[in-house]
Amino acid sequence: MPLVLTDKDIKKVSYLSRINQHPNPDFVDKMSEQLSKVLDLAQELLAVDTSNISPTDILRTITIEELAEDKPYFNQKKYQIIRQNIIDNFPYKKGDYLLLPTKVID
Repeated sequence: MPLVLTDKDIKKVSYLSRINQHPNPDFVDKMSEQLSKVLDLAQELLAVDTSNISPTDILRTITIEELAEDKPYFNQKKYQIIRQNIIDNFPYKKGDYLLLPTKVID
């Protein structure tokens, strides 16, 4: 059975996901159609009988000896050069901090 999304549902999802703070009717219609398709696919997956399928998420204990040794990819001098190059070329910064715009999507 298809899940019906109301305009209120779409606006709330849009707001919570920071996609669009104040969606217009065209945006709501388009998003409603897209989310309905995603939810319909999820409903189809829930209908699949998986009772005869064995679980594949077998837990395995990893010992410390099996882990790879941590090795730096760059030496400290090269790391500092790369870091400073990123900071120097970033459009919005305050000292050594990079600032991100608060609004990414129009």
